[in-house]
This record gives sequence, structure tokens and C-alpha cells, in this order.
Amino acid sequence: MIKIKLEVLNIKGHQMNKCCYKHKLLPNEELIESEESCQFDVEELILVDGKYFCQFHCPVINDQKELTEKGMWNDEKIDRFNDDFFEVIGITDDREFTGEGKVDDFRGVVFPGEIDFSDVQFKAPVDFSNCEFIGESYFTDAVFSDDVIFTYSTFRKSTNFYNCRFDRGLDFLYCMVLESINFQYTNKSDHEDQEERQVIKTINMSDSVFIGDAYFDNREFKGKTDFRRCTFSTAPSFYGCELHQETFFPPFSNFLDTSSSEAFQKYRVLRLSMENVRNRVDEGSFFALEQRSLRLSSGFADKYLSLSFIYEKCSLYGTSVSRPMIILLCFLSFFSFNYYYFFDIEFVEAVEFSIQQVVRPFTSWNSKEAEYLGKIFIISDFFALRLIATLQSLVSLMLIALSILAARWRFKRG
Repeated sequence: MIKIKLEVLNIKGHQMNKCCYKHKLLPNEELIESEESCQFDVEELILVDGKYFCQFHCPVINDQKELTEKGMWNDEKIDRFNDDFFEVIGITDDREFTGEGKVDDFRGVVFPGEIDFSDVQFKAPVDFSNCEFIGESYFTDAVFSDDVIFTYSTFRKSTNFYNCRFDRGLDFLYCMVLESINFQYTNKSDHEDQEERQVIKTINMSDSVFIGDAYFDNREFKGKTDFRRCTFSTAPSFYGCELHQETFFPPFSNFLDTSSSEAFQKYRVLRLSMENVRNRVDEGSFFALEQRSLRLSSGFADKYLSLSFIYEKCSLYGTSVSRPMIILLCFLSFFSFNYYYFFDIEFVEAVEFSIQQVVRPFTSWNSKEAEYLGKIFIISDFFALRLIATLQSLVSLMLIALSILAARWRFKRG
């Protein structure tokens, strides 16, 4: 009987007295399991999907998308979980983490409810990689004296790093933020180390997704700042910030908010910041986002019947060199067909005539050309042909000018 019982508990090679959690690594943007296992020494385990987990690594949702035992904990059990976690990692009564407790590795922890690290002084490196914060998480006024890592963590509720101090690097790669996240610093602070708290030395948030609001107001970014390949569902807030020259933002298409009432102001702040560091590419992108947001937050006429609408569609507000040329080719084909179909001009001659309106605009008004066309067409057709050719020349000149302007703006603005 004992042998049978042990075989039942030894599911998929995971013994009852050991959590089955495996740390995750991120080579080439793909998650794989490393050889490192659970770092917690816990006797009581929780069975989920045929595997045993300690209370810290146990998920709150199983493979069938149903709540686990941990996912149904009440506030009392969640508070007990938080107390157990603080005890295990060795946070003192003075809210200090020295790294000399029982566990100095937080990777993979699933926090089932609200967790409060406010005012904690982290005096050793902190690694929250692959963690999941189910409830609201507070790091307000915390001090990170060494590197802090949140790589591949998920924040399901609002997260607050308000007035935090980051003495070294902050890694926030591949994170998923489903609600708001706040990295603001207040100018009304009475902290003795106000200047140090305002500074973020290096921050890497590449490949993260921000579904809710993201606030970085009043921060001074003194080192490399990386937001490459990030996705922002709402316009990020950088009011009062000083950005470093080595600042990288994602492409235009990764900013999804272009219709809210505050979006154009936030993009304007970023455009001016990029202008200050002479980043012409990102300056152009934020200018386009600013203008699009301003247009889409206005009435119907401004949205679809304005010069701003035409400017966007023709050259993406001066940021696209190729778009005007592509449109020019489309118009060239369109006018060639019109000359061929409505004026009975041979197809090859129609194409040549259409190209002529681009490379030699308004040639239909040339005296020799007009005399030649006047002999072929009757007066009404001749007049209509000259009007259409004039329209093509005007459109072509406008598109060529937009393409030249976009090319110039890539290297020099203002």
C-alpha cells in the first residue's frame, strides 16, 4: 500500500516534497526551462494539473482556465502568504532587504493578491523575473540600491513605483502590464535624497506590452533608455522629463492611442524631447502621432475633410518618402487609363502623354503642343483634355514635393 501511494504522489517525476517549478530563460525571445528548480524549502505543496507546487510558485489558474485553490484564497490567506514571503526573503522590521535572508531569489513567484513593498530598502540585487502580480502591487518610495530585474513578469492590476529610487539598472524586458504602471516622481517630494530619487540611470523595457497608462513624469534619464519593440495601448506620459541621448522608442505603429483627448499633448512632449536630443527619426514619428491625435480628436470635418487628413494619407505627415511615390505611380496609371479610354488615344501614346505631365508639367498649354492637340480633337474634347492634364500635373508636383520634403526632414527639421 505504501509503495502504491508513493507512485501516485510521484507524478511526472515530481516528488511530493519538492516543487516542480523550473526557472525560465529567454534565448532568442523564446522561453525555455533551465536546470534551476524551486528555490524555496517548503513542505506543504499544492496539486495543480498533475504537478505539485509550493505556495509561492503555485499558479492561480490551471490549464483549463479555472481558478486553482490558490486562486480562490480570501484576503486572510493572501495576507498570510505575503507575511510568509517577507519572512522567507528576510525583510527586517525596518523594511530592509539585505539579501542575507533564507532566500534572495524571487523568480517565478505568483503573488495572488495585493502586495506592498512600499518604503522597503533593497540593499542587494533583486530578481523578480517571471513573476506574476495578480493584485495591485506597491513599490512606492522603495529604494533599489542595486540592479532590479522584472524580466518576463506580468502585472494584472495597477503597479506603483511612485517616488522610487533606482541607484543602478532597471530591467523590464518582455513584461506584460494589463493596467496602469506609475514610475512618476513628484516635484513636491520632501525626501532628503530628492535628486538621487529623481534619476533613472539605465532602464531597459524593450519588448514589453503596456495595455493601460504608463507614467514616467518628472524623471531624469541619465543613461541608456530602451523602449524598442514596446507596445503602448495608451500614450505614455513623460511630462517634465529629461531624456538621454541614447533613448530608443518603438516604431510609429506600436503607439496605438491616437484618438484620446490627451494623446496629442503627450506626443507633443515626446516630440520636443526628441528635438532636444536631435533624434530626427523619432521626432518625425511623434510629430505624426501628434497630428493624427489632434485630427482624430476633432470633429468630422477635421477628421476627414481637412488638409491634415490629406497630408497624413499622402506622406504620413512627412515621415514617409516612399508613400508619395507609390501614390504618384497609381495616379500615373489612373490618368493613362483615362486618356486611353475617354479620348481614344493609343495605349502607348496615352502612357507617354501621362508621363509627360509628370516630367514636363503643364505641357498641354505649350503653344506647339496645343496646336498639335487642337488638330486631333474637337474643341470640347481638347478643353477637357487640357483640364485633366493640368490636374495631373498639379497632383504630381504636390506628391514629388512631399517626397522631397520627407527626405529632407529625415536629416534636418525646422
